Amino acid sequence: MQAAVRNDIPIEVSEDRLRAECIVARVDPNLLTSDNLTARLKAMGIEVDAQVAERVTSLAHAVEANELPTEPVLLAEGIAPVSGQAAWVELPQHPEDSDNTECRTDFYESKIPTVAEGQVIGIYHPSVAARSGRDVFGKPLLAAKPAQSVELGANVKLAEDGKTLVATVAGKLHVTRREVAVLEVVEIAEDVDFSTGNVDAPTDVLVNGTVRSSFEVRSPKSVAVRGAIEGARVEAGTDIQVSGGVVGQGRAHVRAGGDLFTKFCSDAFLEAQGDVTIMRECMNCRIRTQGFLHVPRGQVVGGSVYARRGAEIKILGNESERRTEVAIGVDPETLTRIAALDESIRKKRASVAKVHEKIGPLLSQLQRLSPQQREQAKMLMSQADELAKEADTLEKQKNQLMESTSPEEKVHLLVTTMIHPGVAIVFGDKMTVLRTERKGPIYIEHRIVDRVEEICAIDRCSGSVTVLPSYGYVSSELPAGTAR
Repeated sequence: MQAAVRNDIPIEVSEDRLRAECIVARVDPNLLTSDNLTARLKAMGIEVDAQVAERVTSLAHAVEANELPTEPVLLAEGIAPVSGQAAWVELPQHPEDSDNTECRTDFYESKIPTVAEGQVIGIYHPSVAARSGRDVFGKPLLAAKPAQSVELGANVKLAEDGKTLVATVAGKLHVTRREVAVLEVVEIAEDVDFSTGNVDAPTDVLVNGTVRSSFEVRSPKSVAVRGAIEGARVEAGTDIQVSGGVVGQGRAHVRAGGDLFTKFCSDAFLEAQGDVTIMRECMNCRIRTQGFLHVPRGQVVGGSVYARRGAEIKILGNESERRTEVAIGVDPETLTRIAALDESIRKKRASVAKVHEKIGPLLSQLQRLSPQQREQAKMLMSQADELAKEADTLEKQKNQLMESTSPEEKVHLLVTTMIHPGVAIVFGDKMTVLRTERKGPIYIEHRIVDRVEEICAIDRCSGSVTVLPSYGYVSSELPAGTAR
């Protein structure tokens, strides 16, 4: 005969659904029989396999022997999922980028050097498949899929040990989130200046010196600069790597179709479709990236930043409270266009309301109107309908614009050390300006709090959440090189 279910036997399931424990301190020991425990587990939907049955029996025997445990007793245990690992390449750390801290050098922090045929590039780590788990209810727990693996591209191969990555030709090491390869390059021995003229190459470009002010370097592929970029224009269809820095003088314009890496930058405009990595300081620049902004060891002061996929910055702002604006997620320029559309929509809807207000009295006594008055009312109604249609069309354009620029996932700003006063942070159509310093590590993100969208600060150590005072976004961008 099946035992009656004792709902007063306290069995708690952990948040991750991987453990089911009996809280023996809160129950009459006489109820802790094998039949009662088994019936209670089954009623909760927990699978009772051989291992669970053994634990149930062990607990029941302990009770019978008057050896009741004081701590919760594990009865059922699931199998935790194991996340997959994407294949990646471990590159040797560049000596001049050492910060006297132990860290794995990845492609975000790497230079793009030239390599000789047969030279060792790094170590290849193959992908590891994800393994799903199972909760105590017998339901699957899906493991996180690995990110896109780095693949071996042109002119590289694995040595006989299956791990060491070797260049098969001399050229430039080209590393992205998707592949590692060695590419032939157009190489400039020294500076780009009057001795070379502007550079417009059909393939990858390597500048061993500096791109001097007023000159241009263009390539549909990648550009690597071993020196610096002054007040020049550098454009690449894929990645741009600057081993020195960008000293913009208010005139530098650096645009990458892929990722952009530089040691530091000042008074410049940087734009990338991929990620932007700045190893040291970023002073008074305008930066726009459709990817992620990495400033892992440096400070962002002055200017404006837009990062669609989020940002990680060591120090934001400075002690003199120079205005520094950081926008995450939605493009601020798009917000300006959306604001203009909102204003047009408001005016058209106001005009519609005025027309309805004007013809309301006429429609209430339609039978008494003269043919001329009826024609006038008809014309006004037609105008109102047309304005309403135009407002609806603009509303649709606004919504499409917002959807097209919104990030595909939840994004955040991580400041690891300090946010100084005077920093403005923008999420969507909301802006907050910090009036007091905040020590990191701290996340800033957009959250729904009491059904209202708010900008929140989350202390990474304590987990405490602070709602920051915010208001509607007002653009304050100035040209690169203009002090704020």
